Amino acid sequence: MKMRYLCYIALWAVVVLLAGCGGHRGELTLDEAKDDGIPFLQEMGIDVRPLITDEQINLWAMSHDSVPRPRVLLPDSSAMRLLKALPEAGVGQDTARVYIVGVRPLQQGNVLVAYVLQAGSEQRVVIVTYSSEGAMVDAIDVGVANGATREGMWNYAAGGEIFSDSISCRVSDGNELLLTRVSSCQLVADTAGAEPARWRMERSYVYSILQNGTFELVQAKTVKLRGTLGEGDPSMATFDMMDLLRYPHSAHGLMPRLDFLATRASNQGSRDFTAVVYQLYSRNPRPFLTWMGENPGNHVEAVFRQLVDTGVVPRDQLLQEIKQVPGQAARNQLLELVGGSAGQHSTMA
Repeated sequence: MKMRYLCYIALWAVVVLLAGCGGHRGELTLDEAKDDGIPFLQEMGIDVRPLITDEQINLWAMSHDSVPRPRVLLPDSSAMRLLKALPEAGVGQDTARVYIVGVRPLQQGNVLVAYVLQAGSEQRVVIVTYSSEGAMVDAIDVGVANGATREGMWNYAAGGEIFSDSISCRVSDGNELLLTRVSSCQLVADTAGAEPARWRMERSYVYSILQNGTFELVQAKTVKLRGTLGEGDPSMATFDMMDLLRYPHSAHGLMPRLDFLATRASNQGSRDFTAVVYQLYSRNPRPFLTWMGENPGNHVEAVFRQLVDTGVVPRDQLLQEIKQVPGQAARNQLLELVGGSAGQHSTMA
């Protein structure tokens, strides 16, 4: 009896040990990451321990420095490997430098990495999540960031005005990301700081970080607007339109919002809105097209058809992408929308 009791204890200890190992799932605590780095980055020879923090990550600060510090400059080969799933980032094409500016371990072994991509005078900020093995899971394109410049984030000439941006993010409990972007406009004559900014816009974005490492944008709002937007300045509708580009690449909730904004009179026929639709399509065609095919009669159709008819979206490329859309009915709807032939219908059956 005593021997059987001891065996039960030993067996229970083994079960507890195995359960503990299985439940760990490769998760990395903040302290472990600070001491040992991120395994898949360490294997690539990239030491990001100075960038690992539970505090706010300043992705971009209003200053003349090209990127915030501390930072880690990536070799071209590493940048290609880590960002190859983001072709619009231009890595290996026209991006001169890629910096890692912040790292944060997440739940379920996932890791958040924040980048600044520098191409000439343009600085683009991107936030990416990876699995514990280093596979890209999701991304947020935070957009172009400006330090004192005469070109605003909307790329229009400002004359005697200076635009600047500040971007920060904070991860809470490994499952929520708060992203804050502050954009301001100041007259050149007031850059010494004697006068307040002519206007100052603060936009706040709250994302849930799901257990699989993808993002879901749950809130986008204006935190504060100081000053008055005048004639020639971006309107509130412009800020709302730019918010579309802050949706994650996984596109949770994006298409219904895009559909709603397509009904606004100010966006109908707007070149800026059409450009945003193209960006959202091109960065991740499959979920974009799948939604379009599954929701006939949506308000995005007219804008997208214009992109196809003018050749901005190459028809041959589009037909190949439609083949990847799940569901024959959705594929048929897309082919009808873009003027596909009956023969193309049959080849996709």
